[in-house]
Amino acid sequence: MATSDAGVRAPPRSTILVRRVTEPEWASVRRLRLRALATDPLSFVSTSLRESEWGDSRWLDWVHTGSSASSEALWVAVQDDGSLVGMAGVYSENDRLRVRGTWVEPALRGQGIGGELLDGLLAWVKEAHPSQDVCLSVNPGQEPAVRLFRSRGFEATGLVQPLGHTPGTTVQEMVRKPAEGTSPARS
Repeated sequence: MATSDAGVRAPPRSTILVRRVTEPEWASVRRLRLRALATDPLSFVSTSLRESEWGDSRWLDWVHTGSSASSEALWVAVQDDGSLVGMAGVYSENDRLRVRGTWVEPALRGQGIGGELLDGLLAWVKEAHPSQDVCLSVNPGQEPAVRLFRSRGFEATGLVQPLGHTPGTTVQEMVRKPAEGTSPARS
């Protein structure tokens, strides 16, 4: 245990585990997602009002698919006590993979958790869909998120669209090409 300048012993920092979500975590995912939407509404295409109206079956289905599907995945950051503190997902839309919902609790930002989530997700993409581009939409005003995505090989495509729920706010598309020489996954 570390000792502070005042001589008080501070507890060690909680260990964060980044992994694919499990089905029993559906209610925790719901709480985390709704907190993310409420805390950072300009970071998401959806809204807390819209998703708070979802029934349990929709949340169960989302987490079931994110935990086991070959077409999409949901990764979570989990503290020692089992609480979820971050998430990032990827899904298929119009024959493209799209990252969605990348978020980390504000008190834990700047510690590399977002990068770990994205790394786990991109490793899954490389294994499951090695020849596919991965794209995302990000609010250019969210500079830490833009830097994170750039650090993982995403580049702006030039496509800018309005963020539907907030007039005057836009999102820009970014894409990450598969690594050169990537070969298809082997069975």
